[in-house]
Amino acid sequence: MTEEARYQQVITISQGFVERELEVSLLQYGSRGVQRDCELTRVQIVEDTEPELPIIAHVNINGTMQTYRTKFLVAADGAYSTVRKSMGVHMRGDRGDGVWGVIDLVADTNFRDIQRRCFIQSEDGSLFVVPREQVSPGIYLTRLYVELKHHIKHGICEDRHAHGPTRDCVSRDIILERVVEAFQPYYFRPKGDAAIHWWSGYQIGQQILDRFIIEDSVGMGRIFFVGDACHTHSPKAGQGMNVSMMDSYNLSWKLAYSVLVLTPQIKPMLETYNIERLSVVQQLIYFDRNYSSMFCGNPRTTPGCASDSNGTSCKFIETHRQANSFTSGCGVDYPESKLTQKLFHALHEDFSLSTGALKPGKRLPDIRLKRYADGSHCNLQDGNSALGPLYRSYVADYRIELPSNGRFRILCFTSTDLLEPTGKSVQALRHLSSAILPRFPSSTVEQLVIYPAPLSAFEWGHIPCGVRGWSEMRFYNGYEVSDVYAIYGLNPAKGAVAVVRPDGYVGVVGMLTDLDRIFSYLRDCIVMIPPSPP
Repeated sequence: MTEEARYQQVITISQGFVERELEVSLLQYGSRGVQRDCELTRVQIVEDTEPELPIIAHVNINGTMQTYRTKFLVAADGAYSTVRKSMGVHMRGDRGDGVWGVIDLVADTNFRDIQRRCFIQSEDGSLFVVPREQVSPGIYLTRLYVELKHHIKHGICEDRHAHGPTRDCVSRDIILERVVEAFQPYYFRPKGDAAIHWWSGYQIGQQILDRFIIEDSVGMGRIFFVGDACHTHSPKAGQGMNVSMMDSYNLSWKLAYSVLVLTPQIKPMLETYNIERLSVVQQLIYFDRNYSSMFCGNPRTTPGCASDSNGTSCKFIETHRQANSFTSGCGVDYPESKLTQKLFHALHEDFSLSTGALKPGKRLPDIRLKRYADGSHCNLQDGNSALGPLYRSYVADYRIELPSNGRFRILCFTSTDLLEPTGKSVQALRHLSSAILPRFPSSTVEQLVIYPAPLSAFEWGHIPCGVRGWSEMRFYNGYEVSDVYAIYGLNPAKGAVAVVRPDGYVGVVGMLTDLDRIFSYLRDCIVMIPPSPP
């Protein structure tokens, strides 16, 4: 996993498990939940009658046609998207001719690494082993991806498909036959009659939409494509569901700000979805094309693919590590936009951001902090707060300081002069408390304050009163548990201010004396509180 990720292990669990958790959470916000037995048949944009609700969706519900009008629509309807077809847009790219089989089963084998992610290559093709979750006490699933193109091209499919074998040629027996061959000289077989949970065939291909947004006649984003509806790639790096959920997460808070009119610039904010996610997916498509070719080739015999002492391709290992940056989201680096202001030159003199982890456009890495008010240790970004109360009662470290609740966060990294009444830290905190924080609703902006050294004789009276008023339970020691300033690439003698977006990505970073830049960023993103009448 990437260094920025709190959890350095990769755990593969069922997509169905994730869907169930999301569906249960959805019921907390309304009793309807997911409506099943529904088929979207057609989508239109019609602006002449109800311009505020220009989207018309035609839905077949148990044989009865229903029509819905809406302001926005999220197209999360998969690789064969009805919305995409209705809008007349097409994905571009290569469908590929590599045929693979995938199977989930309980394995009976003497292969020692069956519970490790590993890659097996032979002259007849490749096989990828992915350990899965426990399905009953002592019984664990294993997912296997196996290359089939050479294995099935001499079968009956050759007669039915003039251009070579396709995913339609794949059967469970063909997959198992190929798996058994790949594991030799070790034995491999399903463990019992009910050992096979699922199987399928697929063809490797990388395709992408030119834009992830459909606008109306005035350029307002109305339809937003996410997941397989706008990009497809091989499943072997665990990118499909992970990247698709990150598409939706990036979009969801922006839609919420737009629907609730919490932002003064709805159109530019929504456009950042296309700017940010299209950039990420383009990088993913390029990576996946190289990654898939390494599976289909043989790194040991490919020029330029050096091997380590065990004969494993070093290039393959490095490429596999790169996959984790997409899977975790911690390696994503969003480009310049209304929501991501990259550093201007003057900042480089005071920051080590080239080596540190605090970078606009990147996810704020998790760190451990000690809270001054009660001495508690807590995680800044990652934790278990998303778990339900039943789980939280058994988890000691569920506290996280940046839960996903739609707020922007001002992180004030004070300098070592915090206790000096005329120091720049005190001046910055006073300005934040008096001129910036009161201008925005507390439901959309909050402040966290971090100090780079222990405060052994700390009293609230030693620092501006606004700190306790705005951040009593969000005032931390940034040195004792984790060396926050070293991790983030900050100079403790100079400090810094950063704004973290609701999705956990850094929007802007400035010096303690650069609060006008911070205010300007927030003013463009969030509707301010109207001034009181004279």
